[in-house]
Amino acid sequence: MAAVIALTSCTEKLNEENLSLRLDFPAEDTHHIADGDVPSYTLHTDELTVSFDILSGAGGYTATVLEYEFMPSRHITLSGGTAHIEGKTVTVDLLDTAVEVVVSDRSGAESQVFIYSSHPALQYFTWSKCVPYGCPTKSTIDFGAGEPYRIVGYSDMNAADASMDGAMLTTGALLPGSHWYLIEDCRGTVRKFDINVRSGYDIEEEALTVQAKAGDRLTFPFKFGKGWKVVEGETGPQIFVYHESSVFDDFAYDTFVVTVGSETASWIFRDREGHRVELTIEIEG
Repeated sequence: MAAVIALTSCTEKLNEENLSLRLDFPAEDTHHIADGDVPSYTLHTDELTVSFDILSGAGGYTATVLEYEFMPSRHITLSGGTAHIEGKTVTVDLLDTAVEVVVSDRSGAESQVFIYSSHPALQYFTWSKCVPYGCPTKSTIDFGAGEPYRIVGYSDMNAADASMDGAMLTTGALLPGSHWYLIEDCRGTVRKFDINVRSGYDIEEEALTVQAKAGDRLTFPFKFGKGWKVVEGETGPQIFVYHESSVFDDFAYDTFVVTVGSETASWIFRDREGHRVELTIEIEG
């Protein structure tokens, strides 16, 4: 009896190894394309998780979700998801709108599965914020499957001074220019957030002269004193002082903000303790 069972088992294994690798999808919106020696399937869904079956093959099955180029200029690649096999059922948890899965068996046979999902949690969007120079920032993050979010990358060491608390991204004072963060949601989907910092200069002494172009928007945080105000010089809608903890922004310091005019201009400031600062902006060229 034992010999019969062993013979049957060997026969089943031999039959399995002679079968070609074939997949089966429950969804109607699936297309099968023969691409040389590697069969290719395309599946469209509106879900975050997709399952399909292995109809036949040589056993020893594996399923791999390929990485994709997220930021080619920085050579940053991300995984499109994760896959696991239970029995002959492959389940893929999607982390992007377009995912490529390679299913293989022990003979080396492969099948490609291209999955396209329209689920809202996977969609791309443009997110950017323009902030004053010299001021920490706080931004509420809201994308994908929700919080807790996690910082998984940033543009430069100046941007390294940042933290996530639930859905709140807090950064330190960033240098002028463009910075970015890669934020991961609770499922693992990653999206890019840009922060553009206006030009500016720290006011640390009683006199400061800078050069700028007409139309530039400049920010000048006062690094000493409290309660600064303009006592001489032009003021108006484009020229004003934000005070610390202003309702408009999370300013860490009293901050002078100005749109540069067409001619050289000067201002004199005094704070509540009597400190005096003179600022001059000269026009370049």
